[in-house]
Amino acid sequence: AVFCMVKQIFSKKRFAEKTQVIINKWTKLSLGVYLIHPMYIVIMSKLNISLLQWPVILSIPIATIIIYILSAIPSYILSRIPKIGKFIV
Repeated sequence: AVFCMVKQIFSKKRFAEKTQVIINKWTKLSLGVYLIHPMYIVIMSKLNISLLQWPVILSIPIATIIIYILSAIPSYILSRIPKIGKFIV
């Protein structure tokens, strides 16, 4: 439902060309991020890092940003490899 709402809101908006380039680059990494992020969640659980250690209002957004960035890095690296990159992008 959130995806459909955001899609509806932003489908009629025009962005600057530089913003469109950035959005397109992040969009191309989304499948890789989706596939890689559970690995970081498992690593966090193995290291006994729990989201319940801090207030939820802080821990969820911070964990989301950290896991997204950590997942985007290998996704970007894999997308740059010629034979593998076409399957991720």
